[in-house]
Amino acid sequence: MNAATPAKRRRRDDGRNDQSTSFLPRNNRPARLAFIGVIVGLVPMIGLIAGWWAIAFGIQGWRLYKRNPDAKGGGHALSGIVLGSIEIVCNALALIFFGIALGWFERS
Repeated sequence: MNAATPAKRRRRDDGRNDQSTSFLPRNNRPARLAFIGVIVGLVPMIGLIAGWWAIAFGIQGWRLYKRNPDAKGGGHALSGIVLGSIEIVCNALALIFFGIALGWFERS
């Protein structure tokens, strides 16, 4: 081989394909919806609704994962349950503090 011509690069065959893979589980739709609910719940005050949504779908996803471990998504389901609960508490406290600051709870 001449020094002026670059060497051809070989593609390493490591069993992976070029398709992009998703972070969310494909076979466990409730777990996926729970995780999406957690992400949506990061928006202030929407977390009061999305937190319940994340908990409900997280429980369904966790049950599906326990029945069929091939479904994957157990971590997403568990994060939906735990973080959904935290979102509800934090948003409820924020609403209470907001109400105190605006004088909603003062008696006339």
